Amino acid sequence: MNDNLSRRRRLVAAAFVFLATAALPALEVREGRMKLVLHEDLGRFSLYFLADLQKAAYAPLFVDADPRTSSMSLVADNRVSRLGESADFQQQARRTAAGAEFVWTSRVLEVTQAFAFVSSATSQLADGVLMTVTIKNLGEQRLQIGLRTLLDTYLGEDGT
Repeated sequence: MNDNLSRRRRLVAAAFVFLATAALPALEVREGRMKLVLHEDLGRFSLYFLADLQKAAYAPLFVDADPRTSSMSLVADNRVSRLGESADFQQQARRTAAGAEFVWTSRVLEVTQAFAFVSSATSQLADGVLMTVTIKNLGEQRLQIGLRTLLDTYLGEDGT
């Protein structure tokens, strides 16, 4: 009896977590053959390439089942903050004229991760994304700053 009740509780909890994460907000921007999704709740992004124009089928360029596998960490005076997870930073995602951006603000720093759609020389449609990271010191003190970006790519690998 207790095993059945415990199993039901776990099943209900798992269903709740699935439904809660399925409805999390995301900002989606498309241009040309590219689709960019900013996962506002995670501070992460997913990037897709329109591989088949007829079927409108997008191929992920990064692991998209869990966008948390790609991340950006900031080191300021030997203190590491994972952007999108750190309570030291407030986060905002917004659409821009060129694409979209994340902005993380703390009491001493502002970090902007901007995405702009770009076209290669041989394409009339956007077929790439330029990512620019800007770090602005809002305080008076000099800081030693470092940035680490981890991209968990999925560049056409076979899923088997």
